[in-house]
Amino acid sequence: MVYSKITYIRKSVLRTIKYITDPAKTEGGLYISSYNCGVHTADLEFALTAEAGTEIGCIKALHLIQSFAAGSIDPITAHEIGRQLVLEYTNFSHEFVLATHVDKDHIHNHAVFNNVSFTDHTKFRHEYDMVDRLWEISDRICAKYGLDVGSDHEFFGRSHKNPYAPKPSHRKILKDTIDKLLPEVSDLDELLSKLKDEGYEIKGNYPSYSYKRDTDSLYTKQEKLGRDYSCDALISRMGSALSDTSHAKGILYDLNEKLKQLKDNLNVSPSAVKRLTDAYVYLNEHSITSYEHLEAVRDDLTSSVKEMHEKIHEIEIKIDRLQSICEHLKRKEMLNDIYASYLRSGKDQAFKKAHQKEIKLFEASCVFLSDMKVDPSVRYADSLDKLNRLINLKDSYLESYHRDLSELEQIRNVSKDVSTFLSARDPNTDHDKGISIDLG
Repeated sequence: MVYSKITYIRKSVLRTIKYITDPAKTEGGLYISSYNCGVHTADLEFALTAEAGTEIGCIKALHLIQSFAAGSIDPITAHEIGRQLVLEYTNFSHEFVLATHVDKDHIHNHAVFNNVSFTDHTKFRHEYDMVDRLWEISDRICAKYGLDVGSDHEFFGRSHKNPYAPKPSHRKILKDTIDKLLPEVSDLDELLSKLKDEGYEIKGNYPSYSYKRDTDSLYTKQEKLGRDYSCDALISRMGSALSDTSHAKGILYDLNEKLKQLKDNLNVSPSAVKRLTDAYVYLNEHSITSYEHLEAVRDDLTSSVKEMHEKIHEIEIKIDRLQSICEHLKRKEMLNDIYASYLRSGKDQAFKKAHQKEIKLFEASCVFLSDMKVDPSVRYADSLDKLNRLINLKDSYLESYHRDLSELEQIRNVSKDVSTFLSARDPNTDHDKGISIDLG
C-alpha cells in the first residue's frame, strides 16, 4: 500500500525544509535532492519567485508526503518515485526540495514545493479537482515500479480509498477457477461441465463462450480473458503429456511434435498454429535447443536489462545534479558584474535597493554552489560541456536498454507460448520449471 498526503505551509518554509532534510532521517543527507533551487537556500528562492507574482497570499508552499509499506521498496527507488511524482504533479514549473526518510520501518518521501511557478509566476491550483490527479499520478508511477497501487490518500484532511484497491475481479476469479480445474479435465466439454458445477452459467458456442456466476451482473466473454484462455489455448493446455523420449530430444523436437498435433486438430485455429510456428522459428534461428538454454538466455537478458536500468538511473541522478549546478553557474556569471559593482560601492544601500533581486539571486547561487562543493574556478561553459557528454552517454545507454528490452519481450512471448502449448508436461521436471516460471 502507498499513502499520500498534502498540506499547506503558511508560516515557515525554512523550518519545514530543515525538518525534512534532517541528516538523521536521510542517512546523512544521502537521500536529499532539489529542483531549480538549492537545498539550503530554497526558502529564499521560493520568496524571490513569489515576489515576481501579481498576488501575495498566505500560502507559501505545499508539503507532500508519500509513504510506502514496510519492506516494499528501497530508498533509491522511493526517492526516484517521489521525484517523478512532484515533477509531474507541478508540471515541472515549481521549485522543490525532496527528502526520503529511512529512520522508520516504512520509507517515506517529503517534498516541499513553492506555491508560485517559476515559469509564469502563477499560484498552484488548490481546488479539489487536483486531488484525483495527485492520486492518479502516484498510483501510475508506483505501478510502473511493480508496487501495490491499492493506496490510501489524504488531501487537506479529506480521506480517500483508492478505487484501484486490490479486489479480485470477475475475470480474475474465472481465470483462477479455470486454472484450478484444468489438471482435472481431458477435454473442453468436461471443463465446461465442471465450471457449471462451480456455479457458472455458460452460453455461446465454440470458439467463444460467455460465463456468469449468480453473484455477477454481467457475462464475461471468452476473448476478455486473454489469449492463454481462448478455446484453442485451453485445448492445448489439456493435451496429453509427451513421452520421456521426447524430453530427451529437446525443445525443438517437442514443439515440432506439438505442431503436428495442432495441425491435425480441426478445432484449433490457424492463429494458434502460427504462434507455435513463430516460437519454433525463433528458437531455431537463435540455436536454442533445450529448455535450460531458453531459461539461461531469458535470465541473461533480464539481468542485462536490470543492469542497464540501474546505470541509467545513476546517470540521471548525475545529470539532475549537474543541471542544477549549470543553472546556478549561469546565473552567477550573468550577475557577476552587478555584484562586483555592488562590492566596489562598499555595499551602498541605495545600490542594493536598486538591484536587490539580482544581489539576492547571486548570493543564493553562491551558497548553493558552495553547498554542492563546486570549485569557484569552474566555469559554466565547462560544466555545460560535461552535462552534454553525460546526456549523450545516457542516450547510448537508452538505445542499448530498449534493444535488450525488445529482445526480452520477444523471448518472453516465446517462453509463454512454449509454456502454454506444452503445459501438460510433468511440472516437477527441470524442463518444465525452465519455461513456466514467472518471467518477471
